[in-house]
Amino acid sequence: QLMWIDPENRCVRLSVGELANFRNQPDASRVGYNRWRAEVGQQWHRIAEEQARTKFPSAEFERTVQAQWLYEGWTLKIQGRVDQILPAPGGIRIIEVKTIRDTVPIREEELATRYPEYFAQTAIYLSILKKLPAFKTGKITAEIHFIEIDSGTVQRVLLEESDEARFETQLLKLLPYLEDRRSCRINFKQSHLRSPFEELREGQQEAANDLEAAALQAKTVLFEAPTGFGKTGILLGHTLQLMQAGHFDRCIYLTSKSTGQLETVRQLQDMTGGSLRFLQMRSRIEHQIDNLRHRCSDGRTCDDALTSQYTEEEVFPGGLFQAGTFPLERAKELGNETGICPYALTRSCLPYADLWIADYNYVFNPDSRHIFFDCPGFDPKKTCLIIDEAHNLPSRVSDALGVKIRSHELSFAAEELRSAGAPRRLVRQYQIFAEQIDRSSDGQALSDQQFYEVLDNAEEITRELKTAGFNSTEILPSVLDIIWSIPRLLDAMNCRTADWLFWAPSAGTMAASCLNSGPWIDRCLNPFATRYLMSGTLEPVGSTMTECLLDPKSTAMVFGHAKWRDEAYDLAIDTRVD
Repeated sequence: QLMWIDPENRCVRLSVGELANFRNQPDASRVGYNRWRAEVGQQWHRIAEEQARTKFPSAEFERTVQAQWLYEGWTLKIQGRVDQILPAPGGIRIIEVKTIRDTVPIREEELATRYPEYFAQTAIYLSILKKLPAFKTGKITAEIHFIEIDSGTVQRVLLEESDEARFETQLLKLLPYLEDRRSCRINFKQSHLRSPFEELREGQQEAANDLEAAALQAKTVLFEAPTGFGKTGILLGHTLQLMQAGHFDRCIYLTSKSTGQLETVRQLQDMTGGSLRFLQMRSRIEHQIDNLRHRCSDGRTCDDALTSQYTEEEVFPGGLFQAGTFPLERAKELGNETGICPYALTRSCLPYADLWIADYNYVFNPDSRHIFFDCPGFDPKKTCLIIDEAHNLPSRVSDALGVKIRSHELSFAAEELRSAGAPRRLVRQYQIFAEQIDRSSDGQALSDQQFYEVLDNAEEITRELKTAGFNSTEILPSVLDIIWSIPRLLDAMNCRTADWLFWAPSAGTMAASCLNSGPWIDRCLNPFATRYLMSGTLEPVGSTMTECLLDPKSTAMVFGHAKWRDEAYDLAIDTRVD
């Protein structure tokens, strides 16, 4: 992700791929499938490069190009890498190599309909190269080489002059987003922020002052104060002031419970009065609707016709916000009216919101974090991260990293693979894995022999998945998740053994339980500009820092002291204890 926007100076930096793919709707692709697709695509790219190098020794590959483009008062700094630049009579020929699942050849008009982003990307490269002095020595032509991912069959498509207009089309799509970001930024900077409290109580101003001082000396700030102290209001007030001053482009507020999110929404509405756009990212299940126009299922049919639905209904996500937000109820109401999946509507609003409120999973779950990290315009280096109830973070992340595989689900996945045309060898390996799970002892850790048997089979399945051809579009997303749980299990088995427990929690179930989530927490926290971890129970602080792998040299501690609570009660019962 390269996209970075300076709204006030009308400047944007982005990659060719981001510009070619930009559209005001979410991407419906699946994580596991993307990972497999990328690895297979890289293999075909290498083969295509070797073939071209043999034929054209002077050819260039993965050539980085940069250009500055002026458009409607905006300065676009565009960067990308051209797959191949080959010599041609009277000039050069650029080639973009793309892997697809479809059986080629296909009519070129149909290819342009199915893969408009590939044609747009090639057209952008062609327009950029024609403007660069280094390439003004001759004629430039462009081609797209579509490689059928299963067989390696290649279909070559020459870009026509009319295709060059796709660059302009993408700029037209991007412009409303840029103008929206500019108007929102200016509106927020000129707005008046209200205090989170009508009257400050003892200790609150001191905590606010300490937060300011701590943020200047450390990237990570631990904020502990008792329940009822007003931590959320104090930290939101502190963060909003920093955003208004331009220190951050965005803030992400994570909680472990949806009840905490609702209180945060209320406080934001009171403090900003609608001058700041914020979005509460609820789960797909909470967004579900069921009517004649749309029936939410497991995610496959929800995303089938997203592009056409958005075009037909002329949905502009920036226009969906009311009083600074796009609530769940409005998403479901609009979904009922238009037939567009409410979850897709909410996701399409993410790039237009400056503050995201969500569950831990959207940053720390490997299967969910792409929803935030692939969002256009999101840059963690310009983002403040707030983690509420941070004492729950290590256990929640361990749960997210864990893998649980059931034998009957694997058997079902094997049959789905068979129906989708997967090789018999791959189908059989999933069946063998199910049999291995059934042989494990209920409630016991895997023996060394069982561990290495499972490891061998997981390695075989993962290798096979990278090269095996099958029609993944015929497989339910929930089953694809089961299929891709084996490579996830392999990742865990290749980690340090002391950090994981491999066992059978019940009959017919195998699990990899993460015992040390610290390295992953550190990896997730590290890209953010500033991180605030707050809770009423962070002590012992040393234990919290160890569990989250925080660096003491770049971590500051702020305590909120509430003397007024001393006589507030005689007995407190912690109902979280089991």
